[in-house]
Amino acid sequence: MFDFLHRLFQQNIEQEQQTNELESLNRFTENCANEAMHQAENAASFAEDSLNNFFDNNMFGGGFGDTGMF
Repeated sequence: MFDFLHRLFQQNIEQEQQTNELESLNRFTENCANEAMHQAENAASFAEDSLNNFFDNNMFGGGFGDTGMF
């Protein structure tokens, strides 16, 4: 009976450790996903700003000759 309870207790400890590891991995994965989303938002914002600057600087004020395209 003691051996059975001891094995059960050991299994409980092992499962608790596995649960902790999985929760830690889940937090890490969530942090990575959040960082990737943040970087994607930054890249999209940079692309939008770059495109706006291109049109502002080149379409109406130089860059394609002295007067721009228009």
